[in-house]
Amino acid sequence: MYEIDDKRIILSVNKIIASFLVRYLPNDNPDVYLKPNLPIRLQHQIRHPRDLLQADLYANLRVLIYNDRYFRDARVYNNDSTINGCARITLSYRNRLAHESYNDVISIEHQQLEYVAINRLISLLPTDKSIQDQIEETRTYIGSILVHLAKEYFNTEIASTKKVVIKLTNINDNDDYAASYEDIDDNASPIRISISECKQQLRRLREIIHEDLTDLPKWSNLLRETTLDKIVENKITSQKLFDKHFLERDRKKTDDRQHVYWDRIKHIIEML
Repeated sequence: MYEIDDKRIILSVNKIIASFLVRYLPNDNPDVYLKPNLPIRLQHQIRHPRDLLQADLYANLRVLIYNDRYFRDARVYNNDSTINGCARITLSYRNRLAHESYNDVISIEHQQLEYVAINRLISLLPTDKSIQDQIEETRTYIGSILVHLAKEYFNTEIASTKKVVIKLTNINDNDDYAASYEDIDDNASPIRISISECKQQLRRLREIIHEDLTDLPKWSNLLRETTLDKIVENKITSQKLFDKHFLERDRKKTDDRQHVYWDRIKHIIEML
């Protein structure tokens, strides 16, 4: 039987969120950014962002959620509601576990929603490099849970129903449809992504490279795992920078046909 270690997830996610809050919350105004957003029992104990490192997930999520406007105005993260929405679902997940009853029946769909939201939250938060390993480890563990839940969902919900054929349509073939989305907000702030999100997009590009170059060995991919971290860390966006930062043996292993992907790599890296 597959057992989900929710305690492990809660401890890890709490550490990641606390690290983010300590890094980005102002230090000089606890009565604005901390006290009103904390549970009453903690309002006189936590007077500085670093005190959040000792707080639980409930407290840290409340501080994150209710300071959303500050983080967006300060351009700490993108000016949309994705992080706040995921944080609220994560809080609901935490509350469900804290008040769990043996009579509760949680649907697989609901569990999938919670775990996807948690993974999205820790992927989008612009956290410090020192905690990236924990983020990747947590994302991988939650990913394994989602694989298990997807199999269970198929067995219980999908396999017994009538097969549905989904047709994907390219909207470029419909000019009228596409035209209604051509308005551009000149005041929109540039999209920023976290280190984790950057790595995700580069890994997706890695798969596209393999699809384009079907005879390319995995060890020769420009974005193989052994080079990807260094590309992100040093913000390598061109062949010239790649040659500068990597040893000759690494350069020789990399198939030359992939230079055409540097523009796409640059586009992703520059969103960091």
